[in-house]
Amino acid sequence: MSAIGVIWILVEIAGLIDALRHSGPDWSYADRNRAFWLIFMFFFGPIFVVPYLFLVRPRFPGAAEQPDQSFRKL
Repeated sequence: MSAIGVIWILVEIAGLIDALRHSGPDWSYADRNRAFWLIFMFFFGPIFVVPYLFLVRPRFPGAAEQPDQSFRKL
């Protein structure tokens, strides 16, 4: 396998891992469709990982934007 193929696969895996780390509410907060991005990143690799990094990832809530969970029922 060529170096370009290895880099392609590594970028794809890194993007998928990062996307899977975020919960459903994070995706809802970012107003993005999780299934769409995961499927297209899996099949098209860096062609969708790069836009994910610049268009979706910045919209996820940071630690300061997380709502206080103390009001929720357990």
